[in-house]
Amino acid sequence: FTGTHHHIDAALNFPRPVRPGGPPLLIGGSGEKRTIPMVARYADACNFFGDVETVRRKMCILEESCERIGRDPAEITKTRLGPLNIAATQADAERNARRVAEERKLSPETATSFITGDPDSVLEQVDAFLEAGLDGMLFSLPDAYDLEPIELAGRTLAGRLGSATAV
Repeated sequence: FTGTHHHIDAALNFPRPVRPGGPPLLIGGSGEKRTIPMVARYADACNFFGDVETVRRKMCILEESCERIGRDPAEITKTRLGPLNIAATQADAERNARRVAEERKLSPETATSFITGDPDSVLEQVDAFLEAGLDGMLFSLPDAYDLEPIELAGRTLAGRLGSATAV
């Protein structure tokens, strides 16, 4: 390529350009009027946000959107992204959640979107999301520099989610 301001000689193009059937498409978002119907039409995967009831409502909207266009919703991998605050005890997890909320000046709604608790409580909360129809979950850990909660999350979730992802 030779242009007015730039030129490229012997460029390697990796990854290769999109081909038919090209890369899987994940759409993240929960807009009920445009985003979810777009997921039904185009996406291979989607990522929702919110509490269990919100996710359950989004799943119903996705199923209705798929039904309208004749698509099987099982073709779409459905996940949720949200913060995980795990500790050895429920009290420690709740204390840390309050600290993180105060430090980051989180709204009460945002703070309650955390999955917070000891390993048993975390698994109960994860199970509720999976029962709402999710295929998997993605987690962010507020104290990712601290290896103890990361290790505890991995041990706790590995048996339930198989390939749990922490960001």
